[in-house]
Amino acid sequence: MNKYFVHILPVFFLSFQLIADVDTTSSMRGLTNIGDVTVSATHTPTGATKTTVSSDGGNYSLSFLPIGGPYTVIASKDGYESQSVDGLFLTVGKPTNVAFNLRSSSEIEDVTVVGQALKGIDMSSGTFLNRDDIEGVATMNNSIQDYVKFDPRVVVNGEGARDAEIIVMGRNGRFNDFTVDGISYNDPFGLNDNGFATMRNPISMEFVDQIAVEITPYDAARGGFTGGSIAVVTKSGGNNFEGSVYYSSRDEGNVGDFQDGSKYPTFEEEFTSFTFSGPIIKDRLFFFVGYEENELNEQTFWGTSDSNAPLKVSHVTNAEADQIAARAVALGFEPGTYNAYSYPETQESLTVKLNGIINDKNRAVLTYSTSEDYYVNLYGSSSRTLYFSDYGYKKDPKIDRLSFTLYSDITDRLSTKIRYSSFDFVEDDASISTMNAGFAVPDIRIDTGGGRVYLGGDRYRGVNFIETARETFSFKATLDLGMHVITGGVEIKTDDTRNDFGSRY
Repeated sequence: MNKYFVHILPVFFLSFQLIADVDTTSSMRGLTNIGDVTVSATHTPTGATKTTVSSDGGNYSLSFLPIGGPYTVIASKDGYESQSVDGLFLTVGKPTNVAFNLRSSSEIEDVTVVGQALKGIDMSSGTFLNRDDIEGVATMNNSIQDYVKFDPRVVVNGEGARDAEIIVMGRNGRFNDFTVDGISYNDPFGLNDNGFATMRNPISMEFVDQIAVEITPYDAARGGFTGGSIAVVTKSGGNNFEGSVYYSSRDEGNVGDFQDGSKYPTFEEEFTSFTFSGPIIKDRLFFFVGYEENELNEQTFWGTSDSNAPLKVSHVTNAEADQIAARAVALGFEPGTYNAYSYPETQESLTVKLNGIINDKNRAVLTYSTSEDYYVNLYGSSSRTLYFSDYGYKKDPKIDRLSFTLYSDITDRLSTKIRYSSFDFVEDDASISTMNAGFAVPDIRIDTGGGRVYLGGDRYRGVNFIETARETFSFKATLDLGMHVITGGVEIKTDDTRNDFGSRY
């Protein structure tokens, strides 16, 4: 018996992480002037209704409410005139305070009373953007970085969605926690500058309903970061059919010339996305689907000393580079080109979301998302170094995530959330020359004219394979005790990671 506990206890402590939940819902708190008042909140887009009864002291709490709105909240009690609040919109992770003052029916004959939402004391520590806020932001890249920097504690270091690092309170971006619908979307291996698992945007901004940036959230369920917590909640379907189409493009004509008057190298970038949502079964089952693809073709700046490239090396001419290329072909592989070349950078993403009202006490949300990136990492030349194009290596992360969440009202006082999620990540980096040749091309460096020429296979991409599979189960409950609301829960997470790495020497 003693031996059994010695073996099992380390597994328990390593595998269980108490309360590390990122919520994707909101809540409502308030006070009624009398006790035992029935308070009902109805989410107008779906018709979902949640009801509770205020305590003897008049306190009430509604948890795990869908974000957004509008909501209609009604307070009623036999012998008293009902009151209502219309047009409420809820923010992810931020409680909304609504107070009611009911009057006895015997005291009044004909009166219309509308409750008023109270701002109260804002105990949150973050910045929140709803869909209207997001659509009001001017952006060139339509990237998440352009939106989170509206928090004054956030600094974006770098340009473009791929290289821009989100720095919160001076902390390295890898210490942030980025979640989409409550699922971590961080770089599982910590190699990307932007801290995300994807090379570009981790989520299409056309899919996003709300964004929350928090530094020190008061909710004890939040954890797993020492920088900032960035939570994104995607759109959901309702009783009305809605859709959107987004397209943008830009090229070198949208960029100014260099200081010496030379033109910016040729490039072209396109974004295309669409969303569509609506009811499958009115008042019961709803869907949302979003698809986005984007492509960037951008030339490098460098070329040989007698080329037409914007920037020129000083130690290699076109003729000399052609001689090197011919020698490589004789050895059995194509080294690529060397003057202002480019590779396409692409990303495709798809999100499908189903939300259903099972009955008055239960509702569920099922979300599936997938994304595929393709990017060729090219080394930057300088006046003394020249890289052939096939010396670069491709990065092609593929991500699949699935989540199922069940929200239940066990009693008027006790509400629960049960969530299962999976996150699968695969990336197989490989040198372009090796892919094209069909065999492991060595790393070749040629010293000439006081400089160096690189061709062949990337030194650190002999083998570079990353695979991560993560499964998470979480349970969270809130218990309304009148003057206090108690929250408790548990999260169980399993990670299976494989990394194959081998340099060429």
